[in-house]
Amino acid sequence: EDVVRGAAIEMLMCTFKLDPLAMRRRFGQRAEGVLREIERVTGEDDGTLIALEGGEYRLSDRGRLHVRQICALLDPYFQTGTARHSAAV
Repeated sequence: EDVVRGAAIEMLMCTFKLDPLAMRRRFGQRAEGVLREIERVTGEDDGTLIALEGGEYRLSDRGRLHVRQICALLDPYFQTGTARHSAAV
């Protein structure tokens, strides 16, 4: 679970997009949890920060400015103060 979430967060932080197909190819069924979460996050946004485009979740220019906050929503440790993948360096 941590490896899958780390890969999703890395993909968002480095490329400003998350490719569900690449995640499924790499992790199979284990990717489904984090993909459901990014779908939820996207559904809660009005398209200002993140949107599903061409089969990929893409951050807008404004979303890129908030990439750490968006990634924190995918990091279950963030809420407990023990963030592993989304903490600032």
